[in-house]
Amino acid sequence: MNSNRRKRRENVDRRSSMKRRSALVSSAYLRTLFIGVGISLFIAAGYLLLQEYELIPDRLIVDRVVLDDLSSQQSLEFTLTLYGDTNEVDKQQIEEVVKNATVDGMLALDVVALQKSLEKLPWIYSVKARRVLPDKIDVWITEQQPVVIWGDRGYLNVEGELFEPASFTLANAKQKFSLPTINAPLNVTQQQNSVSLYNKFDRFKKILLEDVSSKAIIEQMVVDKRGAIHLLLTDGLELNLGRRWMERRLTRWVKHSKVILERFNKNGGGEVKLVDLRYERGVAIEFTGKG
Repeated sequence: MNSNRRKRRENVDRRSSMKRRSALVSSAYLRTLFIGVGISLFIAAGYLLLQEYELIPDRLIVDRVVLDDLSSQQSLEFTLTLYGDTNEVDKQQIEEVVKNATVDGMLALDVVALQKSLEKLPWIYSVKARRVLPDKIDVWITEQQPVVIWGDRGYLNVEGELFEPASFTLANAKQKFSLPTINAPLNVTQQQNSVSLYNKFDRFKKILLEDVSSKAIIEQMVVDKRGAIHLLLTDGLELNLGRRWMERRLTRWVKHSKVILERFNKNGGGEVKLVDLRYERGVAIEFTGKG
């Protein structure tokens, strides 16, 4: 009897011991798994961060002169490292801004003020700056992306915001970038109106893309003093949208343009030059002469 009880207790103890060992192994495995996942996430986050800020910087060495005491001057060299797109950015302007920001030394550098000063430069869309003591400044630059030429003043970016490089000329802009143009009178060239007009331009562009029969896109959008809009397309056709219901008129034109153009261009009276879309139940068409 006693021998049987001892054997049963030994069997129970063995089973309990095996369960405890199994639980310890499972716990260690889970800890290892969590640590591995954490390390993987950390590596992935670091990789994405490095991808965002592009690890091929342009390096500028900036020489500074600072006062060591009232009777002598000491030369101090620090490294300014630029990350990101710097195709159009004037690096000398960046250097001058950094010099002015560090006139009282690295310890006194106001990084936030430096960022705001750099963002005022015409080709810079956004900036992130970092001071690395004792002798380094890192600057990450996102350059402006021009999508439209705004009259003879400058460019609009992807948000319709106007930026005006000091070296801008209309001739150089057209030669350098293959961009459409928005021409508007002076009384509508304020920033909020540039955004509003760009939004209209963008909607017109999308409507025209629905016309699969034509590859023409907007080359120029002209706004007159009354707010009426004309579109000049890359195939030479001009569309008069008027002041009201412009998107509806353009959508109607896209729906029927193929039939209308094929009919009138084959009629022998010359190519269609201008289409006036202001009429509710039709359009007025002007032709080019055949010479």
